[in-house]
Amino acid sequence: MSALYPALLEKVDIASAGTTSLASSASFIVNITGTTGITSFGSGRAGIVKLVYFSGALTITHNGTSLILPGGSNITTAAGDFLIALSLGSSNWRVLEY
Repeated sequence: MSALYPALLEKVDIASAGTTSLASSASFIVNITGTTGITSFGSGRAGIVKLVYFSGALTITHNGTSLILPGGSNITTAAGDFLIALSLGSSNWRVLEY
């Protein structure tokens, strides 16, 4: 399968920022580098799913509309943590699993 879809299965590094644009990469797997807190995963069409790894500690800030996190609480990551995020469209994302 990886021979058919190499870009989809390649882990791509994206630097953390207030708005960390997950949809900027065609890859399904994203590695967030850095320690800057995240308040948005940026814009992307509805239905995009990303497997997101973290290389260090940072805070992801819950927003009831644009960045919906499990339990409605902020998340503090650690190196090696991962989540699954779903784009709801209009720059809104839901974290399905952390």
